[in-house]
Amino acid sequence: MSLIKTEGEPSWTQSHRSFILGSWINVLLVFVLLSFIAHYLDFEPSLRFSFSCIAIVPLAKVSEVISLS
Repeated sequence: MSLIKTEGEPSWTQSHRSFILGSWINVLLVFVLLSFIAHYLDFEPSLRFSFSCIAIVPLAKVSEVISLS
């Protein structure tokens, strides 16, 4: 792996940590996973809805950034 990595390039872990903790809104990406778990474990519908609504916020921001590039 070190043969491919260039000098000064962040590691895989550093890149993901920077993506998730780089903005406070990215912390809400945890709710994407929670909404999937709530769906497959058949949680109460209102809880699934709440998780899904919160999960949309950072995904909308990601799509906004992608459309700007």
